[in-house]
Amino acid sequence: MLIADAYKSIVYPLDLRKYLLAGEFEQDQRMCLVFSPFNNDSDKVLMDAIEPAARECGLWVYRIDNRKMGGDIINDILRALFVAGQVIVDVTGYNPNVMYELGLTHCFKRIHEVILIWRQGEEIRLPFDIASKRAFVYEMRPESLLDLKNTLVECFKEIQEMRSRVLK
Repeated sequence: MLIADAYKSIVYPLDLRKYLLAGEFEQDQRMCLVFSPFNNDSDKVLMDAIEPAARECGLWVYRIDNRKMGGDIINDILRALFVAGQVIVDVTGYNPNVMYELGLTHCFKRIHEVILIWRQGEEIRLPFDIASKRAFVYEMRPESLLDLKNTLVECFKEIQEMRSRVLK
């Protein structure tokens, strides 16, 4: 093995060109990928707002911690990004992992396929590059989570409508 090849295998563990050119990933427009911190509040938002909204629109939800197998998490994230038809990113708490996932999301998804949310009351100052993006704010109260659910339903419908216009 050449040193250059060894270096590439370390720096680029997933050769994206191989997957894109081979068509190994088939996009599932019904998949809603969720990036959020892994904690009880995020679980509640997932169960009380995101999953019900997705079900109402005929979508299914996948969060990266749903996968219980070993392997490289970055590869799992990239594969999920290629497959998902829409992505929700909860930037609550300015979690470094979530911000990294948001960066990857912006690389691989159309901007209208990305929904940003965050919890009100969080002191959050988004970086300049993402501060201009629309984000939906929620609170951990049942009525606020219901409002978030309804907002997400509208977002999903808009994504589906935009997708159908592009395909016509």
